[in-house]
Parts: sequence; C-alpha cells; structure tokens
Amino acid sequence: MPENYYVTCDECNRYEKGTQFPFAIDSLQVSHETKDKIAEEIPLLINPLLENPYQYFKVVFDTHAATKKRIIRLEPLETLKKGSIVYEKAMKTTEVFNINLDKYETAKHYMKITVNMEFHQYLYELAQKVVCQEDDRLEFYHQLDSKYKNLGYTAMIMAGNVEII
Repeated sequence: MPENYYVTCDECNRYEKGTQFPFAIDSLQVSHETKDKIAEEIPLLINPLLENPYQYFKVVFDTHAATKKRIIRLEPLETLKKGSIVYEKAMKTTEVFNINLDKYETAKHYMKITVNMEFHQYLYELAQKVVCQEDDRLEFYHQLDSKYKNLGYTAMIMAGNVEII
C-alpha cells in the first residue's frame, strides 16, 4: 500500500528507524489478510500526514550528555498525560528516530550534533525573545534566513512550545 510509505531522510529511515514500527501494547497488528482492520492498529510513531507534531512536543535547549555541546531536544508537552497513548507516541517517536541524539555511537551521530549546532544560536536567540515575550521577536523571526524559518523547531518556538535549560 502506498499509504505505508513516507519520504524521510535516508539517515533517519535507514540508520535510526530501520524496520522498527512499534505498536501500543495490545494493539492489533494488521497483516495483508486483515488489512480491512487497519483502523484498529495503534502505531506509536507520529504520522505527520495525519497528526500535527506540534501538538506533541516542545523545543528544549540543553547540553548533550556525551559531548557537552549545546543541542536542541524535543520533549513531550506537559499537557500530555504520562502513560497515555499520545505521550507514548511522542516518547517512542523521539526514541526510534534518535531525535534527541541520545545515541552517540558513530561519526553520523556526531555529524547530527554538529549540524544541530549550526542553527542552534539563531533558534536560541529566537527562543529567548519568545520566552521573554520581547517586542522585537516577530521582527527577529522575519529577518531569519529561510533555512531557519522553515524548520519545524522554529514553528514550535514561535507557538511558545519552548524551554531553555
């Protein structure tokens, strides 16, 4: 089924997700023979075509445990009840795709940290302005290079889903 395929970056799909497709405990797992019951499946990965990821996460500016470099992480919003399906989806999505760079095993993971650092400063400045509700936050946003404006992180920051540690 074409609905089963989504375009993702090669690294995320091949090296992080691989063949993982977790389901909620006791969820029906559909086979070809039972495909008419697919609506009964409860996958634990956020489907960005059906769900708004911004309703799950906040952006957190923090320090990577292994490298001690400044990074950006995603955490479930405080409004998501721990143990709920939506909370579990947020947690499992970050885990499977290694969004929060918890794994630090290869040069590829180090490269992800380095790329993260490249736009960290701009987003950090924007986050500070949003958190402090500074009057020039919209002006600062409009002056950002389009490669920063078009990030999902930026949209979450502008929506106020942000924390600075």
